[in-house]
Amino acid sequence: MACCCKSSRAGGCGHGTRGELERAVEAFGVTRQMEGNQDDRTESRDSFTEKFMTHLRNRRSIPRETCTIYRVPPEILAVDKQAYLPTVVGLGPYLHDRIKSSNELKQLQEYKWRCVDKLVSRTSSLIRKCLQRMKDQEQRVRDSYSRDINMNSEQLAKKMVLDGCFILHLLLKHADHAPDGDAGAGGQVQDDDDDDWTQVIGRCWIWNLVKYDLLLLENQIPFFVIVDLHELLRTEPPLPAEKLISSGLQLFSALYPLTTPGSFTVSVDQVHHLLHLVYLSIIPQNLPAANSPVPQESVHNVLPSAKELMESGVKFRKKTNAQSFLDITFTGGVLEIPELRIYNYSNSLFRNLIAFEQCYPGTRSHVTASAAFMDLLVRTVDGARLLHLKGILVNGTAKEEHVNRFFSQISSGAHYTADRNYLGSLIEDVVAYHGKRRNRWRAALERNYCTNPWVIISVLAACVLLLLAVTNTVVALLSRLKH
Repeated sequence: MACCCKSSRAGGCGHGTRGELERAVEAFGVTRQMEGNQDDRTESRDSFTEKFMTHLRNRRSIPRETCTIYRVPPEILAVDKQAYLPTVVGLGPYLHDRIKSSNELKQLQEYKWRCVDKLVSRTSSLIRKCLQRMKDQEQRVRDSYSRDINMNSEQLAKKMVLDGCFILHLLLKHADHAPDGDAGAGGQVQDDDDDDWTQVIGRCWIWNLVKYDLLLLENQIPFFVIVDLHELLRTEPPLPAEKLISSGLQLFSALYPLTTPGSFTVSVDQVHHLLHLVYLSIIPQNLPAANSPVPQESVHNVLPSAKELMESGVKFRKKTNAQSFLDITFTGGVLEIPELRIYNYSNSLFRNLIAFEQCYPGTRSHVTASAAFMDLLVRTVDGARLLHLKGILVNGTAKEEHVNRFFSQISSGAHYTADRNYLGSLIEDVVAYHGKRRNRWRAALERNYCTNPWVIISVLAACVLLLLAVTNTVVALLSRLKH
């Protein structure tokens, strides 16, 4: 019994050892599996890290500072989408898909081919040179756009040649009328050689619509594309590349607020596209620096309207010798503002200029700051009417109420920092002048008693009578004291 019991205990001990061993093996297997899974996870993490670092290196290699053609920011686009879309002509890769789906834009595509035919198709070798030049410039073209271009090399080269020849054709047409132009130079297209325009389009006034479309932010091609095509297509006598600048200004010379061609010069290497050329031409060189800015959050609260400023003694005067509509000054209680003309196309033009300022870091947001300043002055109907009577605001539209909302609409959604507001010091001076009581009292006196000669005569007569009454009273008192 004892043996049996011992044997039984021994067997029990044997089974227990084997069970423990099996459990240990199972635990070891689980551990090995966990270690294997951990190795897999480590390898997966290393692979993910490598991919992340590769993507980061690729993003670092993108030359973002070369971007000059942008998509309109969503917060600005949402206010008035139509102001940034072309009506008759689409240019560049951003609007490539829209051109295919729009009958209005398709119509002018045929005219682009006629421009290519006039400029390029003299020989097949010339066409090959133009296409090859655009292929050589492919990376530079792609870097000029802020968004990726969903076009292959051949498609992009064809797009640049087609759109570039169209713009070059327009610039050469206006070279005759530009300052210091040489008639017939550089393969210029004469007006009588352009009779196919009406045949292709059938709309006599489409030139104006084309000009408006050429100044849309998303509807641009790099200016160096036009310069390269001009260099390849140059004929005798040669037309200097700088002539493209004056021709471009002449093309848009009928649009306000452009300056007169000839009064502005810039190197072709400094121009990014047509909208940038127009922007450079309207920015005067002698604007004050923003060395004493007003905090942006307080500007809208402290700057009174035009009517309130007038009641505090501020006088408004149209500035006649201004270089630009941005040249606003305040001296001795007189606020001088250049004439501002508003037309039907002004909404789209100013919106795209402001959108360009919002995207391109090389600007100082002068147009945005000016629009915000004018918005504060004319935020009431009386303020807009006052500036209109002073000859500062000129309404060239059919609707009078359009002027009251114009500046608030074009600057809606735009942002600018106080340290880039060139009108900061001027705003401080205007607010300080408005806050002085003596200026308000003097203004009230002039407004109530000096409005016309008869009132002035009445006031002077009353003063004389008052003086005589005081004199009589003093004489009577003196006589009594003597007695």
